[in-house]
This record gives sequence, C-alpha cells and structure tokens, in this order.
Amino acid sequence: CPVEYQEKMGRNMDDYEDFDDKQNTYPTERSLSKLHKQVIYAVQRHNRTRVQWQILLEQAFHLEDVAKNETSTSRQFVHSFAPPEPVGWFRRYIYTPTVEWYWECLMKQWFYRILSVLLSLFSVAVVWSECTFFSTRPVLSLFAVFIQLAERDYNYLYIE
Repeated sequence: CPVEYQEKMGRNMDDYEDFDDKQNTYPTERSLSKLHKQVIYAVQRHNRTRVQWQILLEQAFHLEDVAKNETSTSRQFVHSFAPPEPVGWFRRYIYTPTVEWYWECLMKQWFYRILSVLLSLFSVAVVWSECTFFSTRPVLSLFAVFIQLAERDYNYLYIE
C-alpha cells in the first residue's frame, strides 16, 4: 500500500484501534484479502473523487470567465487559464473568441430557455396523446390526428 494512502486512511481511525481485543501479530490470508479489497476500493474512490473535483473546478473557472466576459466591451472571450489541449481547426476557424463570446454571453441562455419550452411542449403533447389515445370520436390525440392526415395522403413514410 503506498505511503500516501496509508497516511490518508490512518486519519479518523482512532475509534477503531481499540475495537479488536485479539492481539494477532500475524495476519491471516483472509484478512489480507479483505484489506486488499479495501485498498483497491479506497484507491478507486480517491481517483473518482479527484476527477470529480477537477471537473467542478473547471466548471467554476468557466463560469467565472463567463461572468467576467459578460461585461467586457471587446466582445472577445478571454479565458483565465489556457486550455490544456492544443487548439484544433474548429476552434481556430469557426469557434473563434468572438463567436465564443456571442455564444457564451448572449445566445446560450436564450437557446436553453427556448429549448426547454419546446421540450416541455413536446412532453405535454406526448402526455395528452397518451391520455386521449383511445378516444376515437372525436379524435383528441395529436399523434392520431397526424396519422390520419398522413393516411389521407397515403404517405407511408409519415405513417411509419
């Protein structure tokens, strides 16, 4: 077990030190196997937590950059930290700092609002159609109306 993990696992274990009254000096194969599983689990949990922390830090820095750039008059998106990966052709020619500024500071929030309203309307249409699907006279289901319109024109693709 690496020393850094031994030190981290040793913290907050004072309550468990006096738990075992048996003073076995030699570990058994079963106890070593159990300890091995615990070490593997602890290392995986540590790596998972570290990656999640890095992702949260990147998101926080990005949101700080957006907040700073919203008030800038240059209309060029400026990052606090240089991106770790090299700039590809997409970021060089299409997603330039000016386009990024317009997307991040102006259009993104409106795009998400419009998308949420549109998806909410689709959800309401699906729920309404599920509730009224077996009503044949009058036809209340939106999808049944669409199928009838496609059936009238013998459009197999729309019916499908």
